[in-house]
Amino acid sequence: MIATGRWPADAATASRQNVNSWVSTERVRALVPTGEPWELFLYSPPFATVAELVREGDVFWDRPSSDPDGLDREKALVIGDFGLGSDAPIVLDYRDNEVIPVVRYLQWTDQADEEVSSPSFGSSNAWVLLAPSFELFVQSLAL
Repeated sequence: MIATGRWPADAATASRQNVNSWVSTERVRALVPTGEPWELFLYSPPFATVAELVREGDVFWDRPSSDPDGLDREKALVIGDFGLGSDAPIVLDYRDNEVIPVVRYLQWTDQADEEVSSPSFGSSNAWVLLAPSFELFVQSLAL
């Protein structure tokens, strides 16, 4: 997909998605059961696992709002999110199948309206299934 230009090859190409999305709002909203996200942002390589991001000092993954126990950090590869400020990463989850991962995203709950300083802020957020395979994820977005 990278070689054919169907996935961002580098950071500069990926950044252009902030101006011109590669995926229509209608496709994004059809993919996400809650219909809340408006845009999709695909990361460029090199991709990192959640464990690698934590080792590099990314504190997002240890916050209660990121459902830190909802993924096997070594087997979750971060490939995108739902745009600037969404705090809703998209991962390839290899924990059940090391060859064919499922695609998950961090779904936020109504607790997101609470004060950020609250100890329970976002604590019921959860990693939910977005697509049963990367292939179906790509097909549903028409990439």
